[in-house]
Amino acid sequence: EKTESNLLEEYPATPVVDGARVLLSCAMVLTYPMPLLSLREIVTNLLFDHPDDCVADDTVDRMLKTKRPLVYNRTSHIALTAFLLIFSLVLALLAGSLGNILNLNGCISGSLIGFLLPAVFSFQHRGVTSLNTTLLIIGSFVGVIGGYFALLAMMVS
Repeated sequence: EKTESNLLEEYPATPVVDGARVLLSCAMVLTYPMPLLSLREIVTNLLFDHPDDCVADDTVDRMLKTKRPLVYNRTSHIALTAFLLIFSLVLALLAGSLGNILNLNGCISGSLIGFLLPAVFSFQHRGVTSLNTTLLIIGSFVGVIGGYFALLAMMVS
């Protein structure tokens, strides 16, 4: 027998189970803004020039060796938040299963954490070496191939 992806679907429809479903839905709705907030902050620091001089803004400017042309204001804040929210909602609606999303997330974040970020940090601190070039090539290959097959699995299901 096949198990449902939502374990609460396995239980009979009683008031207690319905209450648990409502509480689980509330927890998901209230938890969702947290990763969106950090993503918006990262995109903001990379794309926008802040009117106030903050340490993060100066650090990003030194890393990019340039000033960003866009100024961050209330309109850009609302537009960026709405875009990220709608984009993630569309992706969630198109995904058939949480397993496929976790598969894609594992492929991308695993290759980033295991291969690509260490190679980039090594490039920055030690310059080009054979080790960090190998890590970058292997990580790119693993990420692209894994992401391809994860997206293929999403389209099939």
